[in-house]
Amino acid sequence: MECEIGSDHGQPEIHILDKAKCGLVAGQKMLIPTVADVELALRVLPGGTVTSEREFRAQIAAPFGADGCCTFATNKVLRAIVEGAYAQLLDGVSQEVVLPFWRVVTAGSTIAKRMGLDASMFRSLLERDIQQ
Repeated sequence: MECEIGSDHGQPEIHILDKAKCGLVAGQKMLIPTVADVELALRVLPGGTVTSEREFRAQIAAPFGADGCCTFATNKVLRAIVEGAYAQLLDGVSQEVVLPFWRVVTAGSTIAKRMGLDASMFRSLLERDIQQ
């Protein structure tokens, strides 16, 4: 089974694993989330908090009755969100409008490293997020 972002119909998919994958074991349910699922989960995270990517995937999966999310699919969506939100911030869009990726993606994360985002930017975003 390959991991994709949602199905051809833009709906999340749940797969029962036949072997261990993405931190889950055989027999558990793994969600392949859509972009909308990840965006919604980001929007409802409390301001000024940071959660691990693993915890974030569990939060996305829970409403679907799944045990976890596909790491690959979730990270692919997160990277696209970070790229878009970072571009918006550079264009002067208010932090309050941008999807709060800094609540999950941190300075030391693979996504941040691949994009060359520095720790000071994340500190600044989080400090402003706490003040709101």
